[in-house]
Amino acid sequence: MLSRTGSEDPVESFRDFLLSTYRPQVDQLIAEERRSIVIDFKDLYLFNESLAKQVLESPTKVIPDMEKIAYSVLEGIDPEYTSGFKFFHVRFKDIPTIVSIRDIKSFHVNKLISFEGVVVRASTVESLLQIGLFECNYCHHRMLVEQEGEFLTFPPKCENPGCKYGGIAKPSNFTFIPEESIFVDVQQLRVQERPEDLPAGQFPRTLDFQVLDDLVDRVRPGDRVSVVGIVKNVIQFTGRFRIRRRFKIGIECNNIEPLTGWEDTPLTQDEIQVIKEMSKDPNIYDRIVDSIAPSLYGKTIRVIKEAVALQLVGGVAKEFPDGVRVRGDINILLVGDPGTGKSQLLKYVQRVAPRGLYTSGRGTTAAGLTAAAVRDRLTGGFVLEAGALVLADKGVAAIDEFEKMRPEDRVAIHEAMEQQTISIAKGGIVATLNARTAILAAANPSGGRYDDTREFSENIDLSPTILSRFDAIFLLRDKPDPERDSQLAQHILDYHRGVGVASAGMLSPEVLKSYLSYARNLSPVLTEEAAERIKEFFLEMRRKSVGSITITPRQLESIIRLAEAKAKIHLRSEIKVEDVETAIRITDFWLNQVARSIEGYQDIDIIMSGKSAPTRERMSIIRDVIRELSIGKPNGANLDLVRENVMERLGIDETEFNRLISILRKEGIIFFPTTGMVKLVGKK
Repeated sequence: MLSRTGSEDPVESFRDFLLSTYRPQVDQLIAEERRSIVIDFKDLYLFNESLAKQVLESPTKVIPDMEKIAYSVLEGIDPEYTSGFKFFHVRFKDIPTIVSIRDIKSFHVNKLISFEGVVVRASTVESLLQIGLFECNYCHHRMLVEQEGEFLTFPPKCENPGCKYGGIAKPSNFTFIPEESIFVDVQQLRVQERPEDLPAGQFPRTLDFQVLDDLVDRVRPGDRVSVVGIVKNVIQFTGRFRIRRRFKIGIECNNIEPLTGWEDTPLTQDEIQVIKEMSKDPNIYDRIVDSIAPSLYGKTIRVIKEAVALQLVGGVAKEFPDGVRVRGDINILLVGDPGTGKSQLLKYVQRVAPRGLYTSGRGTTAAGLTAAAVRDRLTGGFVLEAGALVLADKGVAAIDEFEKMRPEDRVAIHEAMEQQTISIAKGGIVATLNARTAILAAANPSGGRYDDTREFSENIDLSPTILSRFDAIFLLRDKPDPERDSQLAQHILDYHRGVGVASAGMLSPEVLKSYLSYARNLSPVLTEEAAERIKEFFLEMRRKSVGSITITPRQLESIIRLAEAKAKIHLRSEIKVEDVETAIRITDFWLNQVARSIEGYQDIDIIMSGKSAPTRERMSIIRDVIRELSIGKPNGANLDLVRENVMERLGIDETEFNRLISILRKEGIIFFPTTGMVKLVGKK
């Protein structure tokens, strides 16, 4: 074996490297019939430091030579295996030169670098000509020509000495034979800076490049990737024979690997040890909750911070034997009066989430949230471009002003919230992308401020189909309260004066981000005692369902997810009863806030169907009264008679009657053909 300071040709030593250090990998790739080998740069550096440095500094010259050596090694071991292909690839991973996309400059040209980003566009797979076979039209002599660049390269002359085209020839003197030429798969990718790496106020930078052969279809839009490649200067033409002085920086991709999990925040062994020590603190849960948006204050805000902390680590995704997948991510909706800190909380979550993305509902489209099919300027075909939910895969997407999205655009995220996928059928492209994203949304009441005389579903301009997909819905009210107002004012003033900004035990955003990143990768299991407590709570709530439904299996699954997240924060492998109690307390809190009818009954149908049981019954009675009073009257029933009849029969006041009539009209059940008359839709 060649030593690190050996005097032999460093490139030739690669043969020894493959036959000794990497012999198991060589045998494995032959068994799997692969056309490339991935070299860990650290292994090569330990074997031959000089060769490793040449790979970084002169990759354009060294890597092709290494590929020829690798091909000859494989040919010597198994000639039958190498007869199936002409080219073999040597790929690298974990190289030391890691550069962010916006920091790739002219200094890096012709050097091997690595960068990370998000795939935002992927074209369809096409064939790229590598070696073309041409036949002379005069003597029928055949020639092989290696191809480079974007356009087909013809032979400069016929290689047959006796041919009249032996001198300078024209492309028209030769016939291209594609059937016997050598092609390789090619795909165009666009990789963008990660949202969390983007400097404030800056537009995200992107890089377009091609991947060849066995690298195609390895990643898809939304995937976080690590790319190893050679930085190249790309010629830009202004005319047929004019080349601009300004060259575009491009990448010749050597290797691309998808990143799984939250590798965006890599942790050292020392940092992991510190996190494990922190988890032993019995108050670690309270410390983490206090560290989230510490400038916000209030009892309701405190519970919301708990839910957000649990959302940041998430539950445990499961796939059952029948193929059904249950999400582990927790979706939260905040509905509140203006100035209650909703946007501030969303911004903070986007900052501390190891993979976070913030967007506003105003002006957001379905394609911007999911994925768009755009026409590629090079190929002319359609390619997929990832939207916000796909880019936030395995992270948190914070959506502000959720109610201001158009209904047709909001419908696009239904699938993402439950199935956690985005299905696309546009421009001839049919695909399914991952959107394993926890959604933290904020919305304002439809009337500007929350109205206690109306049920929750009437206060928010969101459909029941989307409300039912949230694991927790919180209501933030701005009601005058002398004691609370005094405490709030003092808290705000202290923050502006810099007094008590950081309380004892509070974690910095950087430490919080690292802790959450580590905790998220755990998978605690439900113990028998914890499962029994969840069952007990569920049955207790169901027994209260007299005339109305208090809880459904969807809330049961939400409690499980919250309990799993609580156990993760403590870095436990099992879910304890105390974790379940926290999940039940949070669930009970938001149910009492938003799932209560005007009469004070708890009714989950306000969220699941948009109306409480009493409201549905009263609306049914109003329809019956209108139907009875409309018999024989083409213009329907007199509204005053309907009002008088209903108020007497139900014992309600005029305000409640007007509320019910408004709901019936909004849902298209009744209309007013003339002033003072009301009629059921569809009744003649």
